[in-house]
Amino acid sequence: MIDIPTGTYSVTRAKGPGQWGDDGKFKRGESKVFDMEASIQPLSGNLIKLLPEHRRNSESIIIFSEERLFPSDEKSQRAADVIEYDDKCFEVFNVKKWSEFTDINHYETIAIMEDGQGGGNEK
Repeated sequence: MIDIPTGTYSVTRAKGPGQWGDDGKFKRGESKVFDMEASIQPLSGNLIKLLPEHRRNSESIIIFSEERLFPSDEKSQRAADVIEYDDKCFEVFNVKKWSEFTDINHYETIAIMEDGQGGGNEK
């Protein structure tokens, strides 16, 4: 177990590929919801530079967990995992496995608040 403050959070994971709608928006395929233990903190400092430039003003978080989360995959048309935190939905953007570098087996995940929830670059 990770030795930092944790909580239990709800994650939505796509079970199959999504598709593009007539409105030009990506529609998620069938999904499942599960709970996971994690430590979530605001993204700050140099880590913000890892985000695409047009998303750097969006609320973003960093997630430390033993469970691997998944970003979107264009090749398989798989939607990114979405984690609910502070009554908002955050889409997984980047995942790094740290067990190779430390004695603590964990993942460091960056997630960006989904558009349409206020406080970011909305369309």
